[in-house]
Amino acid sequence: MTDRPPLPGAPPQSSAATSGDPALDPGAAAGVPRALPRTGPAPAPPAGPGGSPAHPGAVAPPLAGRQPEPYPPQGHYPSQGAYTPPREPHQPQGAYPPSPEPYQPQGTYQPQGAYPLQGVSSSTGPEGPGIPPAAPPSLSRAEQGLRSARFRKGREESWIRLEAILARMERKGAKSLTAGDALALPGLYQTAVSSLTLARSLILDRSLLMYLENLSFRAYIAVYGPRETLGDVFRRFIGRDFPRAVRALRLHLLASLVLLAAGFLAGYAVVGEDPQNYYSIIPAPMAPVQVTDTREEILREEIFAPWPGFERTFVVFANFLFRHNSKVAILSFCLSFALGVPTAALVFQNGRILGAMVSLHAQKDLAIPYLAWLSIHGVTELLAFLLASAAGLSIAQALALPGGLSRRESLSRAGGRAGTVMLGAVFMLFIASVLEGGFRQLITLTAGRAFFALFTGLFWYWYFTSRGREAA
Repeated sequence: MTDRPPLPGAPPQSSAATSGDPALDPGAAAGVPRALPRTGPAPAPPAGPGGSPAHPGAVAPPLAGRQPEPYPPQGHYPSQGAYTPPREPHQPQGAYPPSPEPYQPQGTYQPQGAYPLQGVSSSTGPEGPGIPPAAPPSLSRAEQGLRSARFRKGREESWIRLEAILARMERKGAKSLTAGDALALPGLYQTAVSSLTLARSLILDRSLLMYLENLSFRAYIAVYGPRETLGDVFRRFIGRDFPRAVRALRLHLLASLVLLAAGFLAGYAVVGEDPQNYYSIIPAPMAPVQVTDTREEILREEIFAPWPGFERTFVVFANFLFRHNSKVAILSFCLSFALGVPTAALVFQNGRILGAMVSLHAQKDLAIPYLAWLSIHGVTELLAFLLASAAGLSIAQALALPGGLSRRESLSRAGGRAGTVMLGAVFMLFIASVLEGGFRQLITLTAGRAFFALFTGLFWYWYFTSRGREAA
C-alpha cells in the first residue's frame, strides 16, 4: 500500500500522522478519527481540451521516463489548450467608460463679430421691405451710397423733426417747447438710437453714421441732461451757496483776520524801528518802493501815476495780478492739509508785508494817500485772501479735530463748504484784479478813493450777511 504523493504547495505531513503511533500522533491519542491513506496510484484530474489539466492548479501524474512539467507561475496561462479566464479592462475610480459614439459639438463656432443680427433674415433684409441684408465689406462707394439712400427712406422724417426740436431747445431752452414736442422727444430719441445701432451693423457711408451719432448725442443731452443752464447755476451760486458757505466759516474767517492783523503789527513795528528792516521782509528786487525814494517820487510814480491805457491795464496788468493772487490763495488753501500750520504762516507773512509797506509810507507822511490808493482793490483782494485761508483752516480743523464723526465724514462735510468758499474767493480775486489793474489809476482824488473803498466794504458786508438767508 503506497501513499498518494502530495500535491505541490500542500503542507507536508509528519511521520506521526502517517504511522498511526499515538505517541507521535496527538490526534490518535485523543480518539480523533484520522483519514485512512489512499491505496494505489492517485487518480488523474479531469483533462481539458488538448489533453492538459482542466484547472491551472492541477498537475497530471508523472509518466514513466518523463520529467514532470513545472507549475506555471500565477497569472500565466498556456497558449494551447489552457483555459483563459476573461479579464475586464482596468478602470480607475471615477473614470467614465468611453462613449461608443464620437463627440458631436452643438452648433458651430463663430468668431466675435460674426453672429447674425437678431431678427434679421439674410433674404428679406433687416427691417421691412426694400432694405438689403448686410453686405460684404467689398462694396463700392456708389453701392454704399445707394444702400444709405434706401436706409433713409421712411426714417429721415423723424430725424428732421428731432433735429428741429433740439435746435429750438439749444437756442431758447426747454421752456420754448410745445406740449406735443415735449411728449414726442423721448420717442424720437429712441428712434434715432435704434437707427444708429442698425446703421452700424450695415455697410453705410460714413457721413450718415456721423450724422446719427451727433443727433443721438444731442438728443441724449436734451433728454437726460441737467435742466439748469450755466446762467442758472451761476445765479444760484452767487445768490445762495457762496454767502451761506461764508457764514458757516465765520469763526475761521475771524481767526484768519487775527493772524493778518498780528502780522501787520509785527511788520509795521519792525520797519518803524529801522527802515532797513524793510528789506528783511521784502527783498529789494521785489520791493515796489525803495527806502531811498523821496516823497515826490512815490507820489509821482506810484500813488498818482498816470493811467497807462486800456491794453496795459485791463489786459496785461490785470491778467498778471489775477494769476499771481489766485496762486497765492490756492496755495494757502492747499497747505491746510498740513494741519493748517503753513496756511497760518502764509497769512501772517502777508500781514507783515502789508505792515512794512504802510510803515515805510508813514515815515514819508504818505500813510493816508497810500491807504486810500491801496483800498480801491485792497478791500476785495484782502477779503478774498482771508476767505481762502478760512477755507483752509476749516479743512485743518476737520482733519485734526473730527469730533464725534469719523475723519472721512468730517472731511467730506467740511470739504463741500470749503470748496464753495474757495471758488467764490477766486471770483473775488478776478474782480480785484480788474479794479487794481484799470480803475485804481482812473480815480485821482484821495477822498474819491476812500469813498470807493468804503462803498466796496459796505457792499461785501451786506452781501455776506443778507444774501441766501431766504433760501435757507
